[in-house]
Amino acid sequence: MKKLFLSLMSAAAIGLSVQAQTARVMAIHNSADPAVDTVDVYVLVNGSQATKVENLGFRQSTGFLTLPSGVPVRLAFAPKTSTTLADTLVGFGYTLDANQTYVLMAQGHVASGFTPQKPFELAVITPAFERNASGGDSTILNIVHGSTDAPGVDIEVRGPQNFLLAVNDLQYNQNTGYVKVKEDNYFVDIYAAGATNALVTFGAPLKTLNLGDTALVVFASGFLNPAANKNGASFGIFVANAGGTVLPLPVESTFKLQAFHNCADPIADTVDVWLINRTTNVSQRAIPNFAFRTATPFLTLPANQELALGVTLPGAPLADTVYVEEIGSVVGGFVALGVATGVLDDSKFESNPNNNSIDFEITGLGALTQAVNLGQVSLQVYHGSTDAPAVDVRARNVGALFEALEYGDFGEDYLTVPAQDYTIDITAAGSTTPLVSYVAPLSGFADSALVVVASGFYSPNVPQGLDVGAGFELIAVTPGGRAISLPVFNSVASVSAKAIGVSVYPNPATDLVNISLPLNNSTAYKVTLLDVTGRAVWTKETTTSMEINTSNWDKGVYMISLESANQTAYQKVLLK
Repeated sequence: MKKLFLSLMSAAAIGLSVQAQTARVMAIHNSADPAVDTVDVYVLVNGSQATKVENLGFRQSTGFLTLPSGVPVRLAFAPKTSTTLADTLVGFGYTLDANQTYVLMAQGHVASGFTPQKPFELAVITPAFERNASGGDSTILNIVHGSTDAPGVDIEVRGPQNFLLAVNDLQYNQNTGYVKVKEDNYFVDIYAAGATNALVTFGAPLKTLNLGDTALVVFASGFLNPAANKNGASFGIFVANAGGTVLPLPVESTFKLQAFHNCADPIADTVDVWLINRTTNVSQRAIPNFAFRTATPFLTLPANQELALGVTLPGAPLADTVYVEEIGSVVGGFVALGVATGVLDDSKFESNPNNNSIDFEITGLGALTQAVNLGQVSLQVYHGSTDAPAVDVRARNVGALFEALEYGDFGEDYLTVPAQDYTIDITAAGSTTPLVSYVAPLSGFADSALVVVASGFYSPNVPQGLDVGAGFELIAVTPGGRAISLPVFNSVASVSAKAIGVSVYPNPATDLVNISLPLNNSTAYKVTLLDVTGRAVWTKETTTSMEINTSNWDKGVYMISLESANQTAYQKVLLK
């Protein structure tokens, strides 16, 4: 490359002696024809040979160089064994505009016998750019389709979770134009135009390569089917910078999946999880003896293949799956959290207050492995309690973190908060009265990302015989695979009505609900009935037992709150 650079600089010097005005030009050799794997390039200015550039290799670049403008310039390509201009295979000539910048992509075939056959030509990109003045925080790039046997493609550029830009139906010899992106590490997914599953994913580590303030040409190169194209170079994506360095982008052939077992059905207390690869027809027991309220570290799974997850009881063969989740084709580099939730036999459990299905399923979201901002915690929540109403998640002295979450919901996005300790109140949606409160010691999780899962039954075994299983808890899942039960906040205790000696009957009820306080009770209670939206529909203060006429109320699930000076107790009741 040093010899090449000096030769072209020699050509530039000759041109400058003829014409004071100049242009900036970068040439990239992107012809995958083995006959021109390496070429000699003759540069002619005003019809006279200026120089001979020897041994310009396939997927090499000259970097940006100065050439004369306003006069005819001709590039003649010859075999690497050439001795004179007469050995030229093909040539191109044009006049460069003064003070303009060009990228010249040599593409196509000189020989015959390719499928499909494309003529050897120079694809010209102008105006081109050498750098991007951004203070080091962004990059500009132009994506070029230079693979002769690749169809029109859709291209998506994304971070690990978020999509950055999409290009639809980019055809051979077309380019996207320059696009400005933040200096970060990205993934490039290549789809056949209109397809839903990616053909291949490449990594684009712009931040790792310190490419802020640079201008890049990202080009597809080589053959999808080398066997039909003289066993030429295989398909890949390459990046050329202004200085002439060309780097291959790595293929991202895997994605990451973390799993959390949140199915509170005692039958599924421990299960095996199988990875079913429908592309290769190979299955394996990926997570044996997966216990309730445990998490895995991130597992490495094959990307861009049709996958499913199967669930069996421990030790059972794959043929005895109790559930199969088709997860399809996942793009490379993606990071996800999968939560096993719901129940296997919904006849043994209460219906969800918001009428959401409680059938067993595996649901998921794009997961973070570290905080968005250093020194903070990135926080996400999942409502995984089948019998709990829609809730708000509130941090005391902060406000609502997540609102109106129904069973099966994740928060809309990760929330970044300072790494400090919080008291978290779970309230009925729209209410500020805590149903239950927890301590969240986030000061110990700076620079990390957590997913907090509402787990278990809000009122186990109520009505009698339903929701038999683990009681309600908040579980914090870490990227390393720890599942941490958050402690209940006890300064103002939130307990069940039964725990303070209060009986609520009958349950289910029709026209009357009795609240029986202990004999000789001296504690004053504010008794409130909340509907599933958290709205108070009835309230009264009392120190004695009482009877509530519910004959004119809508049928459904209600929450009875008994609030005293030092604690709040709750009991769910069903009106039929």
